[in-house]
Amino acid sequence: MQSTQLCQGHCPIREIAEEHPVFCEEETEMISRLLDVDVRRLSTQAAGAHVCTTHVPVGREKLAAGRHHRGTDEAPDPSTTAGSGSGRLSGGGRRRIVISPRQQERLS
Repeated sequence: MQSTQLCQGHCPIREIAEEHPVFCEEETEMISRLLDVDVRRLSTQAAGAHVCTTHVPVGREKLAAGRHHRGTDEAPDPSTTAGSGSGRLSGGGRRRIVISPRQQERLS
């Protein structure tokens, strides 16, 4: 499985997050929802790390989304898959973003 790491070197709410770690947890959930993959927070500045680091699997949908489609007779909505070309948002206003290995190399 390919993955990349999102490293954030500046945290405008670090002092608040030190007292209330729920801010870091909510940010991690937001990244997961936006990218439509299961991400894992590896470190946070609020916990004393030099940077906030998030593990992001590349090209893999959330397992829950796969289970949802397997449990129904409906085909996945093509307008929500990468490469549809329309760029339109459908369903809950979400668009799947898939990062190719070549794009991943550019981010490294």
